[in-house]
Amino acid sequence: MSNKQLNLSIIYLDSTMLLRGYNFYPDKTIEIANGVIVQSAMDGQDRVIQKTSQFFNKVLDGELSIAANSLPDGRYEVQLGSYESITTYRNTGPSLGGWGMPGLSIGFGFGSGIGFGYPYYDPFYYPGAAGNTITTVQVCYFQSLLRQSDLEHVEGAVPPSANKKMEDYIDKNFRSSKPELMQFMASDQGVIMGLYSKNNGKYKLLIFRRN
Repeated sequence: MSNKQLNLSIIYLDSTMLLRGYNFYPDKTIEIANGVIVQSAMDGQDRVIQKTSQFFNKVLDGELSIAANSLPDGRYEVQLGSYESITTYRNTGPSLGGWGMPGLSIGFGFGSGIGFGYPYYDPFYYPGAAGNTITTVQVCYFQSLLRQSDLEHVEGAVPPSANKKMEDYIDKNFRSSKPELMQFMASDQGVIMGLYSKNNGKYKLLIFRRN
């Protein structure tokens, strides 16, 4: 990738034979995007990126990432964008660096394919705390649907990811205050979330399945 062009190349890993390629440019609409370009915010709210040039700037400032999930209806869900690890020191402002989890990436879905929807490493943020710091992963991405038979782009709405289902559950059940402890773990079927509440002293396990 450069500030003038981003290439998506799909290859056979064994032979590196090119199966399909897509090129994107900062002054042109991303034709294979099924929906808007999204940037996750530190407050958990998503922001729509209006211009492809803005998306290029965000990706160049972060770490380029991609995730792909196989859907049961014969399509691939692809999430392409970037993640950026941000460490916030308590009582101070944010600073870049620290640690994130690009491999698990609850926010964007990058790496393990859980779903940018988070996590993009989607959508896409991974909360973590160590000592007097709190680290999150901020992401920017778009989603695309490709036909598995020939990797052609297809129109349609991207199904909600396991992470999106998890976010909706948290928003619905913990509007005023979050649980004292939340832990996440990837599995073959989706995302496992553990919740602990001091009020009743109970630890609850939930699984949010992939599509």
